[in-house]
Amino acid sequence: MRISCAEVDLAGGAVKILFFAPHAAIWVHAFPEALIAETLAQSGHTILYVSCGEVLQRVCIPMNAFGLDHLSPVDARRKICQLCGEQKKLLKREFGFAGYDLRELLEPADQIQATERLATLPFDECLGLTIEGVPVGKLALYETILNRKKTSVEFDAGDQSEYREWLQGAVMTAIAGKRMFEREQPECIAVYNSFYSVNHVICSLANAYGVPHYFLHAGGNLSRRLQTLMVGRNEAYGYARQIVERWPQFRTRPCAPSMLRQITDHFLVLLGGRSVFSYSPGTSREPFDVRKRFGIRMNQKIMVATMSSNDERIAARAIGVLDGDPETLFPSQVDWIKWLIRFAEGRPD
Repeated sequence: MRISCAEVDLAGGAVKILFFAPHAAIWVHAFPEALIAETLAQSGHTILYVSCGEVLQRVCIPMNAFGLDHLSPVDARRKICQLCGEQKKLLKREFGFAGYDLRELLEPADQIQATERLATLPFDECLGLTIEGVPVGKLALYETILNRKKTSVEFDAGDQSEYREWLQGAVMTAIAGKRMFEREQPECIAVYNSFYSVNHVICSLANAYGVPHYFLHAGGNLSRRLQTLMVGRNEAYGYARQIVERWPQFRTRPCAPSMLRQITDHFLVLLGGRSVFSYSPGTSREPFDVRKRFGIRMNQKIMVATMSSNDERIAARAIGVLDGDPETLFPSQVDWIKWLIRFAEGRPD
């Protein structure tokens, strides 16, 4: 296995690699991450495995994954923290990883001061908040925009309440993270999904210290998503842009039969609606008379409006990993659909 960049070449000599892994409760993420760390350790690199230690007990990605949020009962959220701790201990024990929790880097006063400050800080000032040189106010937007399907950063009271909880976690991670970098002086950082706000905080600190960082993520083929793993430098959009830039090098190469089979399997899962990431039901094998179903006359045209969710794009722009803000004809897709309805009402054809 080779992962290299200008600053560090993991194939060229042993280096100290810090795996920031605060989401061990999500086993399908944590176990592959640990396999990568084990492979690097077997190649002679020093692995440091840093976890949460309930610093993020108010809300975190695993809680969301189990259907909980910042308003869920404390006992329910505590069970996720317990699961996370148990699986973290299992991974560290079985793989032999050295490391510790973020909590060991924090003082009780850190939590108190952060809580008091954020409780009275106006929302607009929260958005611009910087801690230890990290734009935590911006990075903490990610989860709230996705969870609430926001199309802008115009947050109502409920949105702001959730955002402040993610911001609390980002602030605590920035404080502990700075101390971690100063103590450990790692030569490389790895996280599972660098867009998660606390992971993004660590990656931002890595940039400040001149330390290269890599993201890990399940593969893009829906038929074998959890059997493959992407490992890329920096963040996923930059990774994707580099793939597109390399297309001219490979466009004339024939595709191997095994790869064609994998591509076919992907589309079968996609069109069959068999993955949560298909975002639609599967295609029907039964004939469907759309005119009969909706009472459309033969002399009328059928207009199809294809929808898509903007939250991923909006979230990516909000945290600074996607450039540009193209002009749109309507403030939201709801406004667009309302316009189409009014248009159709005046068009009997």
